[in-house]
Amino acid sequence: METASIKADTGKEPWDLLPVEATADVVAVLAYGAKKYAPRNWESPGFMYLRLWAAAIRHLMAWRRGETKDPESGLNHLAHAACSILFLLQYSHTGKGTDDRTSQEGT
Repeated sequence: METASIKADTGKEPWDLLPVEATADVVAVLAYGAKKYAPRNWESPGFMYLRLWAAAIRHLMAWRRGETKDPESGLNHLAHAACSILFLLQYSHTGKGTDDRTSQEGT
């Protein structure tokens, strides 16, 4: 009689909830950037925050106007926007980049 395998993963992060196709689109944008500039170019010392915010908004606005793919890269505008937002989120964890927002928490 065969028994079920056991895996003690209760309470662990549910990485299986991450959307696979959308994640692959983001990775494609990261690969495009790595080839165009350098791998992890965005990471150190980092960009000005508002430059990334503006890039995300440009891609979102192009998508909103009905343009699905970025004409230069041929990749999805939403994936480009997601990369910019992920960079900002990562900077919030690492302190990299330059926070040039005009209004900051606690001020």
